[in-house]
Amino acid sequence: LAFSVAEAFFNAQLAQTRVDIALADKKFYLSQLRDADNRYKVGTGSWGDVLNIKVQLNSAKTSLMLSRRQYEAAGYGLAALMGIQDAAFPEGLRLAELDRDVKLPSSPENPVMLIKEALAVRPDIQRLEMLAHEAEAGSGQAKAPFYPKVQVVGTVNGDSRDDTSFSADDFGNTIGVNIAWNLFSGGRDRARYFEARQKEREVAYRLASLRNKVAAEIRQDLALLAAAEEQVRLQRESVTLVRENRDLAKNEYEAGETSLVRLNEAQRDLTTTYSRLAQALVGYHQARHKLLAATGKNLQPLGTTNSGHR
Repeated sequence: LAFSVAEAFFNAQLAQTRVDIALADKKFYLSQLRDADNRYKVGTGSWGDVLNIKVQLNSAKTSLMLSRRQYEAAGYGLAALMGIQDAAFPEGLRLAELDRDVKLPSSPENPVMLIKEALAVRPDIQRLEMLAHEAEAGSGQAKAPFYPKVQVVGTVNGDSRDDTSFSADDFGNTIGVNIAWNLFSGGRDRARYFEARQKEREVAYRLASLRNKVAAEIRQDLALLAAAEEQVRLQRESVTLVRENRDLAKNEYEAGETSLVRLNEAQRDLTTTYSRLAQALVGYHQARHKLLAATGKNLQPLGTTNSGHR
């Protein structure tokens, strides 16, 4: 449940960020439409540019409408997982902003240490370990009928009829030892013992299999996390380059040195790259929380982990 809530939260954050990106795209084309309309009115611009920008503006409005609906749908899913009444957040509620400047770790985490921590705290591992102890005790109990039962019995009696006080001569004692050994039970005890031993081996195999599965899961999640980190780095670099290219195209268009087609292309590239960066950031956060779930750390109280992430 903890991982599902985290995943739904980041998906809702992504949808909210896409709304902001679409809104910025709409504002850009509104600004360009005013400029193009003014240039047309004074005779320095063409009507074709005005029409072209209106088309791009409508496209931006469509993207904004779809993004808002997707954010609304993601919010319902998140609210349901969180147990919010009627599965709906209060109207106008905004989630925390997606941190685009999140600091990435400088070095990868040690998989051996993570596996060791996971084996110590994961509830499914602990449950099977307790079952293994129980099965081991059951095998010992099933083996008990193969040995004799020894019973030691002792009594002490005292009797004083002629005197109110007791002396050593007034006491007597007996002691006895009873030994019982079932030499033949028709194979019942042996069958019970074999059954208990088989259960003990089965639980041991399940525990060993789960430990290997946990180790593989952690190593896989580390590999996916490393890929997500690299994706964030690449998209951050791409945003810087594409933003500079869009600003250059905008200045050239306003100076009459390039066509509107190049400006539209540069703006689309910027919007797409911003969306890819948001997707990469959400992918990074989801990969990190998947690793936390694999190590059992997502069940710990909310706070700062050893690696400094919240």
